Amino acid sequence: MFYKPFRYNYYHKEDFQKAGEVARFHLLESKQLSDPHLLVVFDFNFDYQHIEEQLTPAILIFDQDHLIICTQNSAVSFEELQQAVAEHDPVNQLVFHLVDAWQQHLNSALQNFEDEIDRLDQASRDTTIKNTELRALTELMRQLVYFEHTVNDQTTTLKALVDSPVAHSISNSLKLKIETSQRRLSKAIHIYRDAVESLSSLYTAMMDNHLNHLMKFLDSTGLVIGIAALLSGLMGMNVGGLPWEGSKYGFWIIIGLAALLSIIASLYLRRRSYDD
Repeated sequence: MFYKPFRYNYYHKEDFQKAGEVARFHLLESKQLSDPHLLVVFDFNFDYQHIEEQLTPAILIFDQDHLIICTQNSAVSFEELQQAVAEHDPVNQLVFHLVDAWQQHLNSALQNFEDEIDRLDQASRDTTIKNTELRALTELMRQLVYFEHTVNDQTTTLKALVDSPVAHSISNSLKLKIETSQRRLSKAIHIYRDAVESLSSLYTAMMDNHLNHLMKFLDSTGLVIGIAALLSGLMGMNVGGLPWEGSKYGFWIIIGLAALLSIIASLYLRRRSYDD
């Protein structure tokens, strides 16, 4: 597609899948373009479920008259560009317009993370933690790790872009908006990461507490049963001289004594809160 005074083309992410992209901005050597620049930043694709596919690199190669775009969100990026193209903005203005739009996508993704953190925080107030919450917490932590490294990687790149000669004709308001948006992204992702780590610690403490209560209850139950088992074992020895050996009520007396001692032990343990 051709628009004067510049040209832009789209390529798909599959063309760069093996590149292992990281955010960067620098000059390129080219015989076809005049002092072209390479800019690699990241966009967020909501059409996918896994964070590895959602955080996709957006690659821009541009000079004064040409703009080459490689992005997985080509349809969304095209919509972002339509108005700017209609207003005949220069290439560097289009680049900053796209960067700003992609940052808004990242901010929208962070809002989804915030909603999930709030949901898990509400679930932590329940007395029982389900496996679904634990799996969700693990997945959220993995997503935030990817997101955090991506945002940190992009910070220096955008700083270099804003300070470069390419940005000299860009309005201060747009440059400030991009820098502020990046700082918000960086601050938000660190806050969310700390919040998720706190939730993870809380979940671990709650599970340990539940396990301790369970072990205390099982130990108390074993002690109560052990008292009755000890008494019945002693009275069941095949030796002479045992009490009520010849009585027809001996069995019921032993059962009664075992039950009485078990009840006394249960009441004592209950009073000492050993059956929680």
